[in-house]
Amino acid sequence: MKELTIQRQRNNIKVSLIITTYNWPKALKKVLDSIQLQVEYPYEVIIADDGSDSRTVDLISQYKALFPCSLHHSWQEDSGFRLALSRNKAIAKSSGDYIIFVDGDTMLNPSFTKDHRLSAQQGYFVQGKRAYINEKTSKKLLSSDAIPHPLMQGLRHRDQAFRLSFLPNFITEKLKSHINRGLGGNCAFWREDIIKVNGYNNDFEGWGPEDLEFCQRLINSGLKCKSLRLKATCFHIFHKLSSTKMLDKNQQIYQNTVSNQLTRCKNGLEQSK
Repeated sequence: MKELTIQRQRNNIKVSLIITTYNWPKALKKVLDSIQLQVEYPYEVIIADDGSDSRTVDLISQYKALFPCSLHHSWQEDSGFRLALSRNKAIAKSSGDYIIFVDGDTMLNPSFTKDHRLSAQQGYFVQGKRAYINEKTSKKLLSSDAIPHPLMQGLRHRDQAFRLSFLPNFITEKLKSHINRGLGGNCAFWREDIIKVNGYNNDFEGWGPEDLEFCQRLINSGLKCKSLRLKATCFHIFHKLSSTKMLDKNQQIYQNTVSNQLTRCKNGLEQSK
């Protein structure tokens, strides 16, 4: 009976896919192309844009007319690295009851959306994995119509590129009551759970563990993490690392959440609308 209830929940899910981006339309194009190849489209796609220029606006406009599902652009003024706020604004614009997050430099396996939907379960949020394409291969990929695959050259963490859907869940899904690393580029949450913890913490500015802190509040509120492997796979396009000059400050925000077992942030989703 429990399995039947879970299956019904999954069948009725309305999925929103949120893509974060900033001034890299070439990479975003590859992500959008990979969404068009999905065997199961999300209900809607929302671009969470942290202040890109007109090149990204033009790209999204080109895709809107022919895209297989609703495509929306959530833009905020370019005022430094404000990923948490950008995600919150996109969440506020979304209408799905289950939200998948990917980065604007991550190409998706054709079964990515389907795998996430079938892994959704009340009481859990989901974190997936990704393979990493090296700089040389990424440059070739961005200048062609090529699609990444597990056997391609220049791939790191190759084992995380294979999708083996025939394997049982006890192999592909690991249930965890704690996490030590956030992966905002491949994760999924029930909308009601995001609202309960007030979304991402807008106090994070600059690169830092905003995704880990968000997940920690979910765990503090009683949720568990479902870690996926060998399904919901994706490929990360190479780019140089972001500046870490704000990392110390951001680590303090995270440590405060851990030390005080916080379940909500004061400056989050509700303050982003």
